[in-house]
Amino acid sequence: MFEWPTSLVCPANAKGSVGKGMSVFKLLLIELVVIVVVYFILGVGYRRYVVGARGYEQIPNLAFWKSCKEGMQATVDKCRGQGSGIGGVRSDNITTTGGALNINNDDDERLIM
Repeated sequence: MFEWPTSLVCPANAKGSVGKGMSVFKLLLIELVVIVVVYFILGVGYRRYVVGARGYEQIPNLAFWKSCKEGMQATVDKCRGQGSGIGGVRSDNITTTGGALNINNDDDERLIM
Protein backbone atom coordinates (compact mmCIF):
# COMPACT_ATOMS: atom_id res chain seq x y z
CA MET A 1 0.00 0.00 0.00
CA PHE A 2 1.25 3.45 -0.86
CA GLU A 3 0.99 6.06 1.91
CA TRP A 4 2.07 9.67 1.79
CA PRO A 5 1.77 11.58 5.08
CA THR A 6 1.09 15.26 4.51
CA SER A 7 -0.63 18.12 6.28
CA LEU A 8 -2.17 19.43 3.04
CA VAL A 9 -5.23 17.19 3.21
CA CYS A 10 -7.93 16.88 5.85
CA PRO A 11 -7.03 14.54 8.67
CA ALA A 12 -9.23 11.49 9.14
CA ASN A 13 -10.14 12.41 12.71
CA ALA A 14 -10.92 16.11 12.19
CA LYS A 15 -13.18 17.85 14.69
CA GLY A 16 -16.80 18.13 13.62
CA SER A 17 -16.61 15.38 11.02
CA VAL A 18 -18.62 12.89 13.09
CA GLY A 19 -22.29 12.70 12.06
CA LYS A 20 -22.00 15.21 9.23
CA GLY A 21 -22.52 12.73 6.39
CA MET A 22 -25.58 12.41 4.20
CA SER A 23 -28.61 10.64 5.55
CA VAL A 24 -29.95 7.45 3.99
CA PHE A 25 -32.98 9.35 2.66
CA LYS A 26 -30.79 11.88 0.85
CA LEU A 27 -28.68 9.13 -0.69
CA LEU A 28 -31.76 7.20 -1.88
CA LEU A 29 -33.29 10.38 -3.29
CA ILE A 30 -30.10 11.21 -5.20
CA GLU A 31 -29.92 7.65 -6.55
CA LEU A 32 -33.57 7.77 -7.63
CA VAL A 33 -33.08 11.09 -9.45
CA VAL A 34 -29.94 9.79 -11.20
CA ILE A 35 -31.71 6.56 -12.26
CA VAL A 36 -34.72 8.48 -13.65
CA VAL A 37 -32.50 10.94 -15.55
CA VAL A 38 -30.38 8.14 -17.05
CA TYR A 39 -33.58 6.21 -17.92
CA PHE A 40 -35.00 9.20 -19.80
CA ILE A 41 -31.73 10.05 -21.58
CA LEU A 42 -31.18 6.47 -22.77
CA GLY A 43 -34.87 6.01 -23.61
CA VAL A 44 -35.08 9.20 -25.64
CA GLY A 45 -31.83 8.37 -27.43
CA TYR A 46 -33.07 4.88 -28.30
CA ARG A 47 -36.49 6.05 -29.47
CA ARG A 48 -35.01 8.91 -31.50
CA TYR A 49 -32.12 7.17 -33.24
CA VAL A 50 -33.24 3.53 -33.40
CA VAL A 51 -37.02 3.82 -33.68
CA GLY A 52 -37.01 7.18 -35.48
CA ALA A 53 -39.53 8.89 -33.21
CA ARG A 54 -39.87 12.66 -33.08
CA GLY A 55 -41.48 15.12 -30.66
CA TYR A 56 -43.40 13.68 -27.71
CA GLU A 57 -43.10 10.20 -29.22
CA GLN A 58 -39.47 10.17 -28.07
CA ILE A 59 -40.50 9.87 -24.41
CA PRO A 60 -40.09 6.25 -23.33
CA ASN A 61 -43.36 4.57 -22.24
CA LEU A 62 -45.37 7.69 -23.04
CA ALA A 63 -48.73 5.99 -22.39
CA PHE A 64 -47.61 5.03 -18.87
CA TRP A 65 -46.49 8.57 -18.03
CA LYS A 66 -49.75 10.01 -19.36
CA SER A 67 -51.75 7.60 -17.20
CA CYS A 68 -49.64 8.59 -14.17
CA LYS A 69 -50.39 12.25 -14.84
CA GLU A 70 -54.11 11.56 -15.17
CA GLY A 71 -54.10 9.46 -12.00
CA MET A 72 -52.30 12.13 -10.02
CA GLN A 73 -54.68 14.80 -11.34
CA ALA A 74 -57.70 12.70 -10.32
CA THR A 75 -56.21 12.24 -6.85
CA VAL A 76 -55.58 15.97 -6.46
CA ASP A 77 -59.12 16.73 -7.66
CA LYS A 78 -60.59 14.29 -5.13
CA CYS A 79 -58.51 15.83 -2.34
CA ARG A 80 -59.76 19.27 -3.33
CA GLY A 81 -63.33 17.98 -3.42
CA GLN A 82 -63.70 18.54 -7.15
CA GLY A 83 -63.63 14.87 -8.11
CA SER A 84 -66.54 12.55 -8.58
CA GLY A 85 -65.92 10.76 -5.28
CA ILE A 86 -68.61 10.23 -2.66
CA GLY A 87 -68.35 12.29 0.50
CA GLY A 88 -66.17 15.07 -0.86
CA VAL A 89 -66.89 18.67 0.00
CA ARG A 90 -66.99 20.82 -3.09
CA SER A 91 -65.20 24.13 -2.75
CA ASP A 92 -68.02 26.05 -4.50
CA ASN A 93 -70.27 25.29 -1.50
CA ILE A 94 -67.93 26.93 1.01
CA THR A 95 -67.83 30.67 1.61
CA THR A 96 -66.47 32.90 4.34
CA THR A 97 -68.29 35.85 5.85
CA GLY A 98 -66.63 38.00 8.47
CA GLY A 99 -64.14 35.25 9.33
CA ALA A 100 -66.88 32.63 9.79
CA LEU A 101 -67.04 29.54 7.57
CA ASN A 102 -70.40 28.99 5.84
CA ILE A 103 -71.16 25.72 4.09
CA ASN A 104 -74.03 25.83 1.59
CA ASN A 105 -75.99 22.58 1.91
CA ASP A 106 -78.84 23.35 -0.48
CA ASP A 107 -77.86 20.57 -2.86
CA ASP A 108 -80.26 18.01 -1.33
CA GLU A 109 -81.63 17.18 -4.79
CA ARG A 110 -78.40 15.25 -5.41
CA LEU A 111 -79.07 12.88 -2.51
CA ILE A 112 -80.04 9.34 -3.38
CA MET A 113 -83.26 8.35 -1.61
